Amino acid sequence: YLIEWIMTIFTKNLNVDLAARIWDLYMIEGIKALFQTSIAILMINKSNLINSNFDVSMSILKGKKIFDVDSEELMYYITKTKFNDMICFEIQKLDDEYIPLYNSNM
Repeated sequence: YLIEWIMTIFTKNLNVDLAARIWDLYMIEGIKALFQTSIAILMINKSNLINSNFDVSMSILKGKKIFDVDSEELMYYITKTKFNDMICFEIQKLDDEYIPLYNSNM
């Protein structure tokens, strides 16, 4: 589910307006915003995921348009999600490794 979320920049699972806000964050903050959004979605769906078995949890996470959350609630959780320096370094390293791979396939 996470790969799909990030590869589509959430357009498959969020409504267009909310996905556009995530795209804006991505353009400003970089790949870190995508991980913050992923964690925010998990936080919002925490009780449903905890109270469900594995199959139901996976269907929730892979569902189309299941994240009909209030945009302000999602933005709140995104801004609340902070990473320490080590995590930021690892996220940036992933991004730095991806860009040359992407460019070589163009």
